[in-house]
Amino acid sequence: MDDLVRVIPPLVARAGAAAVASWLSPRALAACMLGDTRFCAGALETLRAPGSPVAAAFPEVVGLAYPAPPQVEHDPGSALPLLDHVATRMLGGRLAALEARERFAGLSQGAFDELAAITARVLAAGLGPALRAAMLHLDIAKTGDPELRAAWQARGIALEVHNEAAAAILRATGRTWELAPALAQLAIAWVEAHGLAGQHVRGEGPLAMLAPLCGALRELAPALGRLLRCEPHQAIALALDGLHVINACDTAAVRAGLLDDALLAELARVRDHVLEVARMPTDPAAA
Repeated sequence: MDDLVRVIPPLVARAGAAAVASWLSPRALAACMLGDTRFCAGALETLRAPGSPVAAAFPEVVGLAYPAPPQVEHDPGSALPLLDHVATRMLGGRLAALEARERFAGLSQGAFDELAAITARVLAAGLGPALRAAMLHLDIAKTGDPELRAAWQARGIALEVHNEAAAAILRATGRTWELAPALAQLAIAWVEAHGLAGQHVRGEGPLAMLAPLCGALRELAPALGRLLRCEPHQAIALALDGLHVINACDTAAVRAGLLDDALLAELARVRDHVLEVARMPTDPAAA
């Protein structure tokens, strides 16, 4: 499968993401989307038309293509604002730009370079597929699709808090995307914790909101360290860098210029505090 992922960029350059996506089995399509950001974004865009092959590869992600009113404070787009946010701006715009070192609006060159270096470190460690899996599923619980919502509610999943709901959906459906167990669990932990740093920075909640993430990272650290061939404390640091990249891309994808140097620094301070707590030998009363 790694060999297939490697040939995806030249294939897409010749035939386009939609055509390449149509040639692949659901399993191969999922692997290739998780292996390459630009193809992931391009394939996800095929959800704008009926019969997209992405529906079989990532069933929950179909909810992003349900029509909805514009999202508050987001850049204007199409009648599919969730897809605009995830496919067009977050994956195709922000994460792809960080990988290519193509600065986007809002950040100074120095701040952008630092974030791009963190992104490169996360990807080099082997966390790219988990990172993309998380980004694909961040907003699934926001969908207005009545069939999906009814199916999830029938499982007893409350949909009001979208990050917690998205993680609960993925756990209930047993999604692993054929990733190593530690990577699949990390992706879901990222989904569950995404946005909490921003909420804290905006004064909407205490750092204790991130205590469950600290616990999850402590449990995952030994297995994640073995997988990444590093010490457990280094695995925790890489995992928090990955969440920082997710939060930065998610925020920057809301509207151009929203993520500036000051906000990025505040998100980094939250990451650093959580890292300090997560590395403690015992769970403190509050993060």
